[in-house]
Amino acid sequence: MKSAPKSYYLFLFLFFVMSSCNKETKYNESTKLDSLLQIISDSLSHNPTYTYQVLKNAASEAADSMQYYLVKEKYIRYYATVGQFDSVLYLARQMKTYALRNIEQPNKGLLLENANNAIGVYFMNQNNLDSALFYYLQAYTYGISVEENEKLPDICINVADVYTRKGDCVNGISYYRKALAISDALKLDDAIKFPIYFGLGQAYFMGLRNFELSDEYFKKAEHLYNDRSIGEKFVFCNNRGNYYYYKEEYANALPWFLKAMRLVEPIKSDYHINYCNANLGDIYLHLNILDSAEYCLEKSYRYFEFSEDKTILFYIATVRAELALKKGDVKFAKYILSKHPEFKSIEPEILGIRYKTLQRYYVQTADFRKAFETQSKAINLNDSIRSERVKNSIAELDARYRQDTILMNKEFLIHTKDLKIKELRFVELFWILMTVTAVFIGLTTFLFFKRRKDIQHVRLLETVSKYRLQNLRVRISPHFLFNVLNRRISTEDNKQKNNEMLEVVNLLRKSLEMNDQVAIALSDEIEFVQRYLNVEKNSLGQDLRISWDIDTGLDLESWKVPAMIIQIPVENALKHAFACTMEEKRLTIIIRQAVDELLISIIDNGSGFHPESNIDTTGTKNGLKLLYGIIQLLNQSNSKKINLEIKNIDANNATGTKVEITIPVNYNYSL
Repeated sequence: MKSAPKSYYLFLFLFFVMSSCNKETKYNESTKLDSLLQIISDSLSHNPTYTYQVLKNAASEAADSMQYYLVKEKYIRYYATVGQFDSVLYLARQMKTYALRNIEQPNKGLLLENANNAIGVYFMNQNNLDSALFYYLQAYTYGISVEENEKLPDICINVADVYTRKGDCVNGISYYRKALAISDALKLDDAIKFPIYFGLGQAYFMGLRNFELSDEYFKKAEHLYNDRSIGEKFVFCNNRGNYYYYKEEYANALPWFLKAMRLVEPIKSDYHINYCNANLGDIYLHLNILDSAEYCLEKSYRYFEFSEDKTILFYIATVRAELALKKGDVKFAKYILSKHPEFKSIEPEILGIRYKTLQRYYVQTADFRKAFETQSKAINLNDSIRSERVKNSIAELDARYRQDTILMNKEFLIHTKDLKIKELRFVELFWILMTVTAVFIGLTTFLFFKRRKDIQHVRLLETVSKYRLQNLRVRISPHFLFNVLNRRISTEDNKQKNNEMLEVVNLLRKSLEMNDQVAIALSDEIEFVQRYLNVEKNSLGQDLRISWDIDTGLDLESWKVPAMIIQIPVENALKHAFACTMEEKRLTIIIRQAVDELLISIIDNGSGFHPESNIDTTGTKNGLKLLYGIIQLLNQSNSKKINLEIKNIDANNATGTKVEITIPVNYNYSL
């Protein structure tokens, strides 16, 4: 019986198909595309026809390059499932070219891993083991560069399978065990262990004829059989049948091959069906059910006759020749053997089957010399195979010993690392406590200073209120004056004096109205200052010239200003600037609107600003003290500040004082 095809052609490409069915690459696609790709993964193994329709929908949803090649990856799995390996190769090469050109692509490693794995599937199907191994190892190289790569065990299994097919069971078993170790390290579920177990089962009976270990691993896989996909079940049944075939328990092998056939018939995959026919034909031949053997072998031969796979044709031709000899048809046996002669790269196991058939042919044709020569070849071949198996067994034991030693060393390192981790955790805990303590101290300090600042703020409010009361008391006692003035007005016959007195009364009333407001309309401030100047101008003489320069487009109602911000500088100018001035007295008030602020200038031509002898801005005079205190308080709540600056004018033989005030637009007057 042909050993490799039963486990190998399907084992590798179907394992590629089943790999990642439940482990999707993490791309950033839309929810709809994610849903379609999940449906593809779930339906791929048991309903390829439906999968193809969903693939079309997914392709229409793939908006960019990464999404496009993600869908192409699903197409590759679909074509592998239905046996269209030329399409697998074409799409895989497209994916590889794209990944190599997009150097900065963050998922480059995963794409190259998938592409090389798919190309390996193609060459495995073509029985080109060297090329298949090359691409699988490339896929493994890219795979180990990807952090926590859950597909890596699948790649290890594919590499192991090629090594086993090439007769290098030691490396095959090593990669199966590597796949098992990686899956344990990544804490993957038992699904990935199913193909590893039956891969080990195959490697032990194929390469080492260690049926005891092989049966142990097959039974482990059998416990996971029910939840597996159709493809995985097919490979398992095929390998289990091979196990009994090589033990020459043909009656036990038959149910497994029939079970494999029943799995692939519903999906109508001709390749898999005729693959089963080749195996069943050989079993029926050994069980002497010749009609069934002839039916199965003829069907499989017709299917693979035009295939490029010379190995499977060589195997089927050998079994057909054996059947012809059993039926006494020596002529057909000669024809079929000569049509498919021995070639260089034929596997030893299959060549041994051919030698047995040739011996029987030469005996039936009475060519005993050639029968003896063929028998000698068969003995030498068997000795070589047996010797190779002994060497493989020793090498495998040595590899297992080294691997177990490595695992023990790793466990020791893990234990050492655990101790270091505990030490680091203690240090980490210490620093956490220190950090918490520092944060607590910092928070306490912050709250302390915040509390102190709040107290200072309250005190400042109290001070401002006190300034207001002091200012009112110093400037005038309103209720007392109202009573006096009302009596004076009622007894005064001079109409002009009555008007002056009424103006004073109105000024006082307006002052009282403004006193309780932090901010007032600019128009109200201007009106108040104008009334104040009307009251004072008579006492300052006829030589006082007052001029107002206000932007014509300025909205006096919408602009808000602190109460008395113009009145106090004007009052200071009248009281102090002109006290010793004999020449013409000039007072100019300019109000301009800039892009994002209001500009107010109060200019006089008096004796200048001399705080050491005239006005004390630090708080000894109530007017400016009040104004500075209110501005300071308001500025605390604003990023853009009100600015008040007093300058001396000393240019071109002129003297005087200039008070400049800037108020930002949208200034917040909330205390």
